[in-house]
Amino acid sequence: MPTTLPTTIENLYEAVRSRPRPEDVAELVIAAIGATFSQEEARIASEAAAYSFRRLGYTWSSMSNDFAPPSSATKQTDTAARLFDIPRLTPEARYDPTAVDLFISDAVKLRRLGRRYKAR
Repeated sequence: MPTTLPTTIENLYEAVRSRPRPEDVAELVIAAIGATFSQEEARIASEAAAYSFRRLGYTWSSMSNDFAPPSSATKQTDTAARLFDIPRLTPEARYDPTAVDLFISDAVKLRRLGRRYKAR
């Protein structure tokens, strides 16, 4: 039975969470968009996937494939907000790398401008 595109995309998304071996990610990419590859791209991708579990016929590995999901930057940003007397990040923004990066940049700028730490 051929793999459908939504299932393949879901598998790629799951790969981001579970962090499989590079060979197995290459196999997922080939399944998702391999039909659009040039001959050279197909050769390179095939070489990268040469030792994937699917191609070797393996069904499991003793290597862990399950890792803790990313956590928010709540503790760190709350502490910085308290120290520099700046607004805290919203709960949603604590999971957004761009928002956290901007928050850090703002805190660093304030520190360079001479804003002192608040006393506890």
